[in-house]
Amino acid sequence: MVFNGDANNQDICTLSDRLAKTDTTDFSLADKALYANMRMKEIFLWIWSVYGGWVADDSNNSGDQSVVANLVTTAKNIYAFAGAQMIDEMEWLDANGNWNPLLPITVEEINAMGYAESEFMKTAGNPQYYRPVQSTGIRIYPDSDAARSSALKARIRRDTVAFTAASTTAAPGFDSILHEGLAIGIALTYADINGPDARALKLQKQWDGNEEVTKQEGGFKKRVKDHYRSKFRQQHPQIKNNRPNFVSQFI
Repeated sequence: MVFNGDANNQDICTLSDRLAKTDTTDFSLADKALYANMRMKEIFLWIWSVYGGWVADDSNNSGDQSVVANLVTTAKNIYAFAGAQMIDEMEWLDANGNWNPLLPITVEEINAMGYAESEFMKTAGNPQYYRPVQSTGIRIYPDSDAARSSALKARIRRDTVAFTAASTTAAPGFDSILHEGLAIGIALTYADINGPDARALKLQKQWDGNEEVTKQEGGFKKRVKDHYRSKFRQQHPQIKNNRPNFVSQFI
């Protein structure tokens, strides 16, 4: 479903107006785009929360979800990856041209091994672990003993691509079977701000459900999670390997 301007009014902006009982005079396209972008981020957080061995990406993004950085010999260097919302995997390139996985580690795990973070693998060598720091950066352990261009690769989750008031044929970057749900989120935001309360409550139930709605459909939130949870279920780490893993701790 496109964002706006479908010849038969089969678009997200028209549907949001129907749900909110508004039109473009009292609910501008600029506000619809603003609210759509807010709700898109919420939807992708739902999708990411049901990780299944496959990482969802806004289909409006270009290129793949891998970004690279130069490997440096600077001690305790923080490697930043532009555009990353989350980092799922790390690899480093050795002198023989082979990519090797880095294992995720936390300060708590380092401390449990009897080390202060500053003392852990303090002699430079071949990297073995990475630890997320700041919002989109990592530290590696040990620091590399050799500099190498484009030798650190991250598999990332990227931000959504924003709509504008002028957007027409642009469509949400998640599966089309769920596109109508974005109109609910847009209308809900309008109703939350402008009322009436009864309409906001009804739209809230359609958006993320409550005990009463869950017995029926569970709201759009449940539909999104159920859809993406089952989409690549066979690739879920626990199902594929039948054993706990680092990622599964956060599901």
